[in-house]
Amino acid sequence: MKQLIAKSIRTVRTGGFPLLARKGKNYIKKQIAKRILEDGQRIEELPKLPENVLHPKDFFNLTNLIQMLHTGNYRGVYVQGSQCIGWFDCVKQRSHHIAEYFMEKGYLVLCGANQAFSGDTTSSLKFINKNLVLFNVDSRAFVKELLEIVAQEFNGFKFYQIIATETGMTLEEITSIKELGFEFMYEMHDELSPEIFHSINQTILDRHSQILKDEDVIVLTTADLLYEKVKERRKGNVILSPNAAKIEDWEVNNETLKVLPQEIASLVKEKRPIVGFYGGFASWLDYELIRKVATNFPECQVVMIGYDYEQGHGAFAKSKVSEIKNVTIVPAQKYSNLKYFSQYFAVAIVPFRDYELSKTVSPVKMFEHMAQGIPVVASGLPECEKYPPVFVSYSHEQFLKDVEKALSLSKDSDFKNKLKECAAANSWRSRGAEIMELFEKRYRESFPLSLEQPLLSIVIPTYNMDKYITRSLDVLAHPCFAKLIEIIAVNDGSKDYTPEILKGQLQRFDNLKVITKENGGHGSCINAGIAASTGKFFKLVDADDFLSPISLLQHLLFLYKSDADLIVTNYRRFDESGNVTLGVSYSERLEEGKTYESSDFYNSMLSLLGFTSYAHMHSITYRTEILKKMGRKISENSFYVDQEFITYPLHNVKKVQYQNIFLYDYLVGRPGQSVDITVAKKRANMNLTILKKIREYYSLQNNEVLKKYLNNILYEQSYFWFSLTEDKSEAQDLLSWWKRNNLNSYDFKDFENMVARIK
Repeated sequence: MKQLIAKSIRTVRTGGFPLLARKGKNYIKKQIAKRILEDGQRIEELPKLPENVLHPKDFFNLTNLIQMLHTGNYRGVYVQGSQCIGWFDCVKQRSHHIAEYFMEKGYLVLCGANQAFSGDTTSSLKFINKNLVLFNVDSRAFVKELLEIVAQEFNGFKFYQIIATETGMTLEEITSIKELGFEFMYEMHDELSPEIFHSINQTILDRHSQILKDEDVIVLTTADLLYEKVKERRKGNVILSPNAAKIEDWEVNNETLKVLPQEIASLVKEKRPIVGFYGGFASWLDYELIRKVATNFPECQVVMIGYDYEQGHGAFAKSKVSEIKNVTIVPAQKYSNLKYFSQYFAVAIVPFRDYELSKTVSPVKMFEHMAQGIPVVASGLPECEKYPPVFVSYSHEQFLKDVEKALSLSKDSDFKNKLKECAAANSWRSRGAEIMELFEKRYRESFPLSLEQPLLSIVIPTYNMDKYITRSLDVLAHPCFAKLIEIIAVNDGSKDYTPEILKGQLQRFDNLKVITKENGGHGSCINAGIAASTGKFFKLVDADDFLSPISLLQHLLFLYKSDADLIVTNYRRFDESGNVTLGVSYSERLEEGKTYESSDFYNSMLSLLGFTSYAHMHSITYRTEILKKMGRKISENSFYVDQEFITYPLHNVKKVQYQNIFLYDYLVGRPGQSVDITVAKKRANMNLTILKKIREYYSLQNNEVLKKYLNNILYEQSYFWFSLTEDKSEAQDLLSWWKRNNLNSYDFKDFENMVARIK
């Protein structure tokens, strides 16, 4: 006090009484806030919990998390992503109990931190224990990075859960989380109403409506009426999981009975029966009923433990129940301390108003009171009727009669045992087991974990690529790919350090095959890769290029559900400095996820002629069997064979899908590259040979729509060759072929001009 007075005098001397008034107002606000947050921690005679939070100076980052994921031997990763929860809230909610069960079963839980609680405060990650890490959910960019790391670095069950009142999550984020391989769960604990949750706004309501239409999201409800309402909006994937109690947290024994909280010590010593309640003091409580209980049972003391949810401006303040002689208001308590109060309750009441919103309430406190053997009297809540030992009253008169009955049974050991048995049958352990079983079953059905056959064969032809091959392989080393892909590196007689590098990489990868062969060109590597592939799908990646790891993960999840013969994705061109120079997308021509019959696909691609009117080698993933039965081999000892690769399998393609991701990164500008203009001029004859082979393939087709598609491949390749060649005779021959076969489809003025320039 002396320090406070001295500080006040200094303030007046510095800025006068106006400054003192401002500072005093702020000081009072801080003390009130501190009181609200800490009241539950300042209980005399209550045991102190061990500190399990790292000191702020201790550093924990994404690298540490990756190490945990690699070495922790976790059954799965469970992300509790609702920023409105917070781990160190003094109130222990449903989400905390479910998360604790998952931790008990070997999961790593990542819990969104609520910065309002000092224990939660973190700018990035906070390590709590081996199975619990808090993360900064306020930074959406950080959350995205965190989830991408988990998706790549952990191969196992991955779940993401939010409650319906979560304010920070968008529909776009939910989609991206699912695309990373997380099973997504949306929990509805109550009706979405601003009367219950002040943070509810139209954005949340719109999101809610869209989520209920998304059959890929698991919707979990806690009450029959909520369950039925959700079922009306979707065909399935909705479950009912009422609330429960963690039985061991509510045991009463000689040790707990030694603790007598100061706030109720006089009542206990007077041996006055306590009719108790704990929870939020809000508009959903029936304060008139509470008044009647206090009035009709003057020998009892009504103890209400909690906080004013409406901060002095709502129903609690207006009711003035705190002024009733035999009503005691106790500040909100930490969950771990509540049992020391409630163990002295003769009867527990759940006095909710009888209105629409209360019909979907599954009160956690009811189960917790039963776990302590305390008779419970609840106003007309349909969810409470499921539990026979609970008194459910549909009028004030009946409620008062039931309180009287409950008081008479408060020391009846048989009745108390029935209450405990009912609680034991509705424990968080049993609820957690049901949810985990459902999660894992759904996950196995929706996401690949371990397959008898690799989902994707990635074939990497390499010749003298010791500068690039490690980069190409690095992106495939993430644990999430280990059991889903096979990597086939085809060493085409390299003369540099490529063989040694690949030998070393065999120690790093369990899913890497190395084929060493005499030099036969890019086509021979493709043929060898096709012959060796055992994956369901096939992707060709040149050794100086690489795949985006996040996009590859998304692609694998897409392939797992695909029955297409050809899947088209986007790709990017980049230079030696790593700068992206061009993004090649097919999104203007194709609809993501739609399954096209081959003719529909060709027509869609040809809707506009030009560079992206056919699928380039970098954008193609084939069903492997399509390649194995295509009936001809890719040309060997030649360049420009990627045109054959995108052409020869097409007569067997029946179904096509498009995934709108940038999967492939294509290096352009490397010295000696086949597309380098100087190199290409020297190899113009090879280009012409491939053109003639594709023309031959074209002539064998009967499908006119396919022929139109092939026309465009030939046109683009012909344009490239015409710009290079100095062979007048061959150029005129190719121009004549175009005019004979495609006179009405293309304008050949550019071709004519290029032929005319040749001497």
